[in-house]
Order: sequence, then structure tokens, then C-alpha cells
Amino acid sequence: MKVLLVNGGPHKNGCVNTALEEVAKTLKEEGIETEIFWIGIKPIAGCIACKTTYDQLNKYFGINQMPIISSRYWNMVHGATPEDVKKDEEGMQVMRILGRNMAYYLKCIEAGKEKGIELPKQEKINFTNFIR
Repeated sequence: MKVLLVNGGPHKNGCVNTALEEVAKTLKEEGIETEIFWIGIKPIAGCIACKTTYDQLNKYFGINQMPIISSRYWNMVHGATPEDVKKDEEGMQVMRILGRNMAYYLKCIEAGKEKGIELPKQEKINFTNFIR
């Protein structure tokens, strides 16, 4: 199993990377390999937009039938520098819980495969056009 963690922050080794490293460390402790990929763009500007973006991303994941792994709060950290992020005890805890929850889910998928449990059958998408 391997998890790809995408860093969309503007600084390769900045605050977002610090949070993802905490998730990666927890996944590694659970025996799951990770890779952090930096795309180098920041799609948001302010803290309140972070929460809005979190909601928007989860809506995109949901309509594409992607499993959404949660933690105990929004999957985000606060700080102006990586050092600040490490001081955000709640945010770093959220990252560790996220890592453990993701590891659990991945292990469940693997156990299901071993038992012959298949993914749900997919139906052809019906697009509805309300303009007639």
C-alpha cells in the first residue's frame, strides 16, 4: 500500500509540507508507504478560505465516489512557518489521527480483497438535463 500526499502550498518545505510529514510519519508507523508530491500552487489565500476549500474538496471527492478519510476536526494546521505549525498541537494531532484513520481504512480494503470482497458494481451515469 502507498499513499500519495499532495502538497499544494506555495513553499515546498513550508507549513503544508510540515502537516503532511506528520501524516506520513503516522502512516509509516502503521506500515504504509508514502510519497509527498509538491505541485507548488496555493489555491487559497486566507484561513477562512481554508475551511471553505476543505468543504469544496470533500464535495468533489464525494461526487466522484472517492472515500473521504476524516480526523477529529478539519484536516488543517495553523502557522506562518513550519516551526509555527509544529507548535500547533491540535493541528498536529489532527494530522496524526488522519494518518491512523487512513491506515485503518487502507488495511480494511486490503483485508476485504483477501476475503474476496469486491468494490460495488458501478452503474452507467445518468445525466439529467432540467432544461427541456
